Amino acid sequence: MKRFEVVLRTHTLVAAGRRYTRGQFLESHDYIPGSVFRGAVAGDILRHCPDRDPGKESCDVSDCPALASDGHCLFPDIFLGQNAFVFTSLYPQERDRTTRKLGPVPLSLRTCKYCPGSVEQWNEETGRRTRDRAAPRPEPHGVWDTLVSGYELDVRLEESPDADLDWKEYGVECPVCGGDASAPGEPYYLLHPSGAKNTYIELISTRMGRRTRVGISRASQTAAEGLLYSVTGIDGSQEFAGTVLVPEDAPDEAAQVLDRLRQNHSTSLQSPLLIGSGNSRGLGATSFMPETRLRESNPFGPLAQRFAGLNARLDATGQAQSFSVTLTERAILHCPVTGAPTIGLDSRSITDHLRESSGDGSLPDIEIVATHQAGRPISGWSSAWQLQKWSALATDAGSAWLCRASVGDQQVAALLDALQALEERGIGERTEEGFGRLIVCHPIHWEALNP
Repeated sequence: MKRFEVVLRTHTLVAAGRRYTRGQFLESHDYIPGSVFRGAVAGDILRHCPDRDPGKESCDVSDCPALASDGHCLFPDIFLGQNAFVFTSLYPQERDRTTRKLGPVPLSLRTCKYCPGSVEQWNEETGRRTRDRAAPRPEPHGVWDTLVSGYELDVRLEESPDADLDWKEYGVECPVCGGDASAPGEPYYLLHPSGAKNTYIELISTRMGRRTRVGISRASQTAAEGLLYSVTGIDGSQEFAGTVLVPEDAPDEAAQVLDRLRQNHSTSLQSPLLIGSGNSRGLGATSFMPETRLRESNPFGPLAQRFAGLNARLDATGQAQSFSVTLTERAILHCPVTGAPTIGLDSRSITDHLRESSGDGSLPDIEIVATHQAGRPISGWSSAWQLQKWSALATDAGSAWLCRASVGDQQVAALLDALQALEERGIGERTEEGFGRLIVCHPIHWEALNP
């Protein structure tokens, strides 16, 4: 698939994916879900249709971004059918950063409970605080990943249950102070090259804002007395990055629609791209940044290179031909036997997904040897149908699995082809809305091993 990388900047409060709570409080996600971004793009195209009936054989609206050169509408090529574009979620990124490696923090990532944070990030912040004459915070003890080291610990304990092991070596305890290891407080990460070290992890979070509004009386169409409500959303002046995946067999003009949208909604606020709810009340104004463009390469590098790097790290345990699967989006999964909703993957389901995505039924069975997973129920609202979406059980983004394949050197190429197909296709249901996106052999699992 082609990758159209998107960078949006928020100008006003963005209520992305409304979640109702008790009373007059409306909360929002701290990122822009793929389904919300997909709906915003579709809504922007539909505003150019006088009868809101896209997909016609001929269209006379000359300024419509989905208008093809022969006069037909490209809307169905983008949003309908098996070759529809895939809109992934947009996650926060620091301004003036050039890295394209970002996403939700894997559930296997750990930091010190008492002195959390990244050392390199602290050094940068300390330099800025020194220039600004602000008091620096205490030095953190680093960030490390435990998917591989946790599996190595299980292997050692299985071989020698009574062995006297150094828990710091396996990431169970902080390597600096020996304190407990815990999950980072920030939900998102950026990866940077850092000198002699392979990876510098920067932990970030979204700045949220709150606005108070007065409800409108349906009877008088004026402000209702005593009816106040509060909206929490993503604050302005922040940047969010994501990807729109374009199938290889999609029409070339369909891919150009995204570039037309970028030109129509540039950094100027005169014509913003409206995202989320509350657009009539001044919420949801965003614009495309100049970094939005079509790219051919995966920011995490070729799959073969990532696969070799992970297996080189696992050679110490003699467990070659292994790979990891890390969700970058929530996934809606079902049990392959009963069809019931489930959280996470098991050995049979990952084997079935690989065989289905590649079309190769001769692939050997896959065994999951390490798991970090969580889940929760989700729901939503369809603006197109004006109806509530079906509730579903979703596996959280950041869930990770370490898998082992019993293949010889001659079968590695077939396994890589199957993994590449799985990474492009995604896993589970509603993948066109961004659900089920994943990274095979994420570098964070085999590069971020020591703080």
